Amino acid sequence: MDRILRSSEAAVPNTIAAIMLDIGDRTQKLPHAYFGWAEGNPHEFLMRFILFGEGDIAMVNCEVLHTTKKNLKLRPRIHVSG
Repeated sequence: MDRILRSSEAAVPNTIAAIMLDIGDRTQKLPHAYFGWAEGNPHEFLMRFILFGEGDIAMVNCEVLHTTKKNLKLRPRIHVSG
């Protein structure tokens, strides 16, 4: 059975980071998130992120986690592939 997690938050990277931190706190295990790498113009991604909340979610998610959890050993893992 597949499980679907839904959220109505505006900022996707922040929501994913918050969920990962909560899962880590509840289970005492490091959660992992897997993202695809987006090819293209970084300025276009920035504008899409500012205007529509879309863009390079993996990078922003990683930065949110870095800001929240300073200790690398306690920080959820982010995996990106192309």
